[in-house]
Amino acid sequence: MSAMNRFAATSEQNAEDQLKALYGAKPVRTGSTTAHRMTWFVKNRQVTMARRSTHKNGRGEAMFIVEVK
Repeated sequence: MSAMNRFAATSEQNAEDQLKALYGAKPVRTGSTTAHRMTWFVKNRQVTMARRSTHKNGRGEAMFIVEVK
């Protein structure tokens, strides 16, 4: 299954806020896995947040990739 949407977030709360803005519904947390820091379910779509990050923003904060499938 290919990613329908992909974006970067600095925290789990930031990712939830962006998901709510994109899909107009509150994401439901479904836990975490060994490969993903957090997983959600929003509007019949599975969302995963990467556990590790090699990207940083201008303030030196880690940017985690969030994928909606």
